[in-house]
Amino acid sequence: MSDNESPDKKNEANKPAPAPAEASKAGEAAKPEPDAAKADVKIEAKPAEKKPEPPKKTASKKEAKPKTSGGGFTKFLLLLIIAGTGGGSYYFWQQLQLEKAQVAQLQTQIVNTKAEVAATLSDFGQKTQSTLENMNQTQADVRTNLDNLFTRIGNTSRDWLVAEAEHLIHIANHRLQLARDKNTALAALRLADQSLKKAADPSLNSIRETLGKEIASLEVLGIPDYEGLAAEITGLQVQIDSLPFIVKTSLPKEEKMQAAVEEPQTEPSTVDKFFAGIWQALKGLVTVRRHERPVEPLMAPDQMENLKANLKLKLEQARLALLQLQPEVFKSSVSTTREWIGSYFDKEQDMTKQFVSRLQQMADINIKPQMPDISKSLETIRAFKQKAQLSQSASSGKSPS
Repeated sequence: MSDNESPDKKNEANKPAPAPAEASKAGEAAKPEPDAAKADVKIEAKPAEKKPEPPKKTASKKEAKPKTSGGGFTKFLLLLIIAGTGGGSYYFWQQLQLEKAQVAQLQTQIVNTKAEVAATLSDFGQKTQSTLENMNQTQADVRTNLDNLFTRIGNTSRDWLVAEAEHLIHIANHRLQLARDKNTALAALRLADQSLKKAADPSLNSIRETLGKEIASLEVLGIPDYEGLAAEITGLQVQIDSLPFIVKTSLPKEEKMQAAVEEPQTEPSTVDKFFAGIWQALKGLVTVRRHERPVEPLMAPDQMENLKANLKLKLEQARLALLQLQPEVFKSSVSTTREWIGSYFDKEQDMTKQFVSRLQQMADINIKPQMPDISKSLETIRAFKQKAQLSQSASSGKSPS
């Protein structure tokens, strides 16, 4: 310790060391008074030179300990705050960079999408323009074709109605001659007559008269119902399995046995009368049947099945002949079937009677009647159109096409 220290401090140093609790209290009490000690140092005079005893090490260490621990904690806290602030700033900086990269990527995608949309719109616009041009060209071609058509057949209402009637008459001839379709042909001729009636042209009366005759000839024409007959034949094929066969048992005349007992000349006794009555009763119960020919055996089961199969084949042959318009084959197949049914099945049963009756009705049907000629009206209307074109060409100075 230096010679400039105050006597008070020297006296404190010469005092014995207080207890640990008192020393800590004394340290806390003496801690906030450094300025007062310095002031005393300046005012007081130097004491007599006396070498104080060195202070005990334990006391000085205990006085310096609180100052050192408080400053270290503060520094550590500051370091933590600085480190946390730096770490947070670095994290937020990284997030900011990541968001910037994502924004840049989205902007790139938007630019690419805009380019694709622009290319698609451009391509669509080109295709639309090309489609519109094609449609315009098609429309122009249609107009040209219509103009040519009007030039060829004329654009008056009468010419249109005559052309429509010609087409209907052509359909009627086609359906009647090729498909033997009476109903469609009759409807087409009636529509053609109505078209000519709408034209209200006296020059068409001859065509209408021809149409009237052809319509009348079709109305009286008897055309069989081919589809209905074919379905009915199929139903008869199914009924064959239910038809009853004939039971072949030939039973000729029956003869009763006659008694060969001669009547007695004398009056019979009571006992004889009794036995004679019993004998007469027994004779009435017993009969003798004499067959002039042997009993024919029944058909074997396999023969019955073969017969039914042959009948079905005959009916199928008749159905095909009906659809192919072969009247001879149709009539022959139906007649053969009817004969077989009458020979091998019981004709006394109602089912068999109805079956045979329907086969007889089918055999009488003419499946290919003679078709009337309805082509006269078509020739007449075509001649009328040709004459009209000649007169039109003559008036315009052009040759007919």
